[in-house]
Amino acid sequence: MTIHVETIHELSLHVICNACKLMNQVLNDTMKIKMIFHGSLKKYNSDRAETELEISGGMMVGDLIPTINVPSEEIAFVAVNGSRAAFDTVIQDGDEVKLFQMVGGG
Repeated sequence: MTIHVETIHELSLHVICNACKLMNQVLNDTMKIKMIFHGSLKKYNSDRAETELEISGGMMVGDLIPTINVPSEEIAFVAVNGSRAAFDTVIQDGDEVKLFQMVGGG
């Protein structure tokens, strides 16, 4: 297998650029995200399903929840860009964050 020096250089630059973007967000940038509130969670967003928020760079899902005043015990799970997300998932600029309500029944 032959690996060209140019390929290694391009990959290195790509990794460095992505790391710099993330570090810049963490240190001082703000980001815009789209929040979607499902079901009864809309009541925490003036009965609207969607809103756009500006948040601090590097914020994680678990950091976001208290800032939007939704009690965590009412959230069944969170999805970021259509995939289920843990509370330690770092939110990126332009992400879509969906909150899903707890459901009960019998």
